Amino acid sequence: MPVQTRRNQATTTKEAFLPTALRTRLEAEKKEQADRAAATSGYLAVPKDGESVEIRVMSTCRWGSEIWYDYQDDEGQPRRGCARWDAESLAENGFDDVPAEEIPEGCATRKNGDPAVKTFMAMIVWNYKEEKFQIWSFTQQTLIQQFTKACENDRYGDPRGYDFEWSRKGKTMTDTVHTLMALPPSPVADEIAEAYLDFECDLKAYCMNEAGDKIFGKPKPAV
Repeated sequence: MPVQTRRNQATTTKEAFLPTALRTRLEAEKKEQADRAAATSGYLAVPKDGESVEIRVMSTCRWGSEIWYDYQDDEGQPRRGCARWDAESLAENGFDDVPAEEIPEGCATRKNGDPAVKTFMAMIVWNYKEEKFQIWSFTQQTLIQQFTKACENDRYGDPRGYDFEWSRKGKTMTDTVHTLMALPPSPVADEIAEAYLDFECDLKAYCMNEAGDKIFGKPKPAV
């Protein structure tokens, strides 16, 4: 006769298969990923190889110094962070450069061993593709030179009066070429200008390395 098996009778109390500590870790990692995604959406991303993005500068420009560094979090996991200093705030405190004692350990260095502090420029822009306002911050010398050249050109001037197309070719640091092209001057669309009046963003807080909740206000509906 064939052997017949019976399923165990269901118990009134079901125990979770996954250990509590594992579930807690997975929930924490899920929240961390969501927080990173939300924070990233507030910043203009570097175009991928062969792609481009069109933007309109909406705010004035702030600048300062920044440096990347490696560290370990509270759980001993390797992380990468960025320290940033607002130039205007440094000057108000009597500093021309970043104080040496504020340079974090594990920072990137140049060939001669000095900390690889770079100059950044930051401003709020309208991203036409994503239809949202974002912070555009960059340190690439080619972008700084091309942006400055457009601003100093009598036919263009203030970058809030025309759009830029930012394109990229290359996948590595050695072969990547950034191109910033100023497009013909034109007024910004009325709906974008009106939406910007309600957009809450503290650019100075960004330049002073504040947390995201101190940089961005409440999210605004899409234009």
